[in-house]
Amino acid sequence: MSLLFSLLTLFTLGFSNPRPEPIPIEYTSSTPEEWMWQDLVAVVNGQEYVLVSEEEGLCLRVQEVADFNGNGYNDALVEVLHGCGGNCCGNGYFVASFDGQAFYKTRTLGEDWDGAEVVWDGNWANFIIEARYQGFNAEMGCNDSLYVLALDGYRWMELEVTGSGYLEALAQLTAEQLVEAGRERGSLAFDLDGDGAKDVITAEYWERWGTLGEGWTIHFSGGGKFVADFAGKRIGVLPTQTYGVHDLVIGCDNIYYWDGEVYRLYEE
Repeated sequence: MSLLFSLLTLFTLGFSNPRPEPIPIEYTSSTPEEWMWQDLVAVVNGQEYVLVSEEEGLCLRVQEVADFNGNGYNDALVEVLHGCGGNCCGNGYFVASFDGQAFYKTRTLGEDWDGAEVVWDGNWANFIIEARYQGFNAEMGCNDSLYVLALDGYRWMELEVTGSGYLEALAQLTAEQLVEAGRERGSLAFDLDGDGAKDVITAEYWERWGTLGEGWTIHFSGGGKFVADFAGKRIGVLPTQTYGVHDLVIGCDNIYYWDGEVYRLYEE
């Protein structure tokens, strides 16, 4: 996350003077043990406010309570569990705030698989939320975004938004190709290691997640084999090489390099 912290220093909103203690507000759910159809309730000076009703059909979790916008009242960062406890998709987030008279909610943002982060910059909170749209079908998408946000009163203010890219490949095998061909298994032949003979990548379509499943395999022409423990909607061959073996792109832009024995994710 070092890059993100560098970004935050460019868009600082903080001040050095300490804030007074915020007025406490209790944020809770009347059905905390249930995953389905939860409500969100706030209590201020003994008065109860229903911010989200059970009829909205949401699964919620209060992640953090603090005065995020500096107005003297505690706010709540609320996680919307899109899968309601399952692992189908990432989660969204909104902030509930009070102005002394009424409550406000930001729009729900994100498809975050790792959880939103709150980074305090002096007296002000910055939020890091991912939108990674995996989807159930075989389409690539490649419209993921990473948001660095703050609160402008009672609305999200975008400080920085970065999107994922689509890396062009020399050759590729995709989940969408298998679906269009009506096949459960596919293969791609390419000389990965430059020995003059084609190596073969084989993969099976994982229908539940619309992806090429874990266990896809590279059969090297010299007799070696690599079995992947990661999945993706695309396996592509990049023009770049490491140790004389072509790098791979998995999905939209995840680069894997050959370390001499196995393929590993390239991490900056």
